[in-house]
Amino acid sequence: MERLKHPGLVLRHLRKTQGLSLQQAAEKLNRSAGWLSEVENSRGRSTIDREEFERVIGLLNGDKHRDMFRTWISNQLNLERVDRTFDGAVLKHVRLKQELRLKEAAKKLGMSSS
Repeated sequence: MERLKHPGLVLRHLRKTQGLSLQQAAEKLNRSAGWLSEVENSRGRSTIDREEFERVIGLLNGDKHRDMFRTWISNQLNLERVDRTFDGAVLKHVRLKQELRLKEAAKKLGMSSS
């Protein structure tokens, strides 16, 4: 395996793929939820070396997903690059063009108006 620049992104995606909460995954890994959170978010003092990464991948049954690691990282990084500043303004513009009240638009979308 080549060196991953974003192991936390892989671990988070793998954990979610397994349907595990942060606490459940931490218990399975025999680590604290705080450690796992810091690794997943690349924040704090917690880091993960190659050996520990491989151990975690094994415990989370991640070997069968190895070919997806790069894709998961790319997708997440692309999502982080998207500017969502005007999403609300765009939605409001479209809603008003359709002459829909907020509650009507929310009902059509199956969402709450808040």
